[in-house]
Amino acid sequence: MLKKNMPNNLKNIRFAILGSTNGSIVPDLVSGIKELEIDLGINLEIPVLISNKSNAGILEKAKLLNIKSEICLANKLNNKLNRNQYDKNLDLILSDYKIDYILLVGFMRILSASFCEKWENKILNIHPSLLPKYQGLMDLSVHQAVLDNKDKQTGCSVHFVTSDVDAGPVVSQKKVLVSPDDNADELKKRVQGQEVDCYLDAIKILLNKIC
Repeated sequence: MLKKNMPNNLKNIRFAILGSTNGSIVPDLVSGIKELEIDLGINLEIPVLISNKSNAGILEKAKLLNIKSEICLANKLNNKLNRNQYDKNLDLILSDYKIDYILLVGFMRILSASFCEKWENKILNIHPSLLPKYQGLMDLSVHQAVLDNKDKQTGCSVHFVTSDVDAGPVVSQKKVLVSPDDNADELKKRVQGQEVDCYLDAIKILLNKIC
């Protein structure tokens, strides 16, 4: 939906979501993007969700949200694609859908340097720590490291993706206090509770800069 005073020459902004796991935040993220569309008066679209796993739970989320899904596998006909070959296939899908920006949600692949260069400042990722702390770690290993190091707070970060893993410029962060009786699973749940707001803050910052 567009605001009546939206400039006629402002193009649509098209996002692709990439994920490998359950995509638990995807429904709320999509809902939040629709609200941003109204608030900012910008036509935002999510024409495709792409997964590298044919059995990923995130594909079911796409189906329920009426978002077209694509599966881009690294193994085809017993041939394992290297990173550059895979990313070329991924880039073709993104080009077919005329994607402007990429949102990574639990995408468990490292993107090639050439792909990151082509999509510079156009790929956002959510990481379950207050970067630069614990960059390179994933999922429960992040939260266990927080507990092992007796950190008083943790959180999540949305950052631009570069060829250096989890090292791109941070766009937004949300903090979560660590309780003395926390375990990794409990901490993960509380951090995940902040991820949608963190992602939406980052998207809003991005859109305010380009529009």
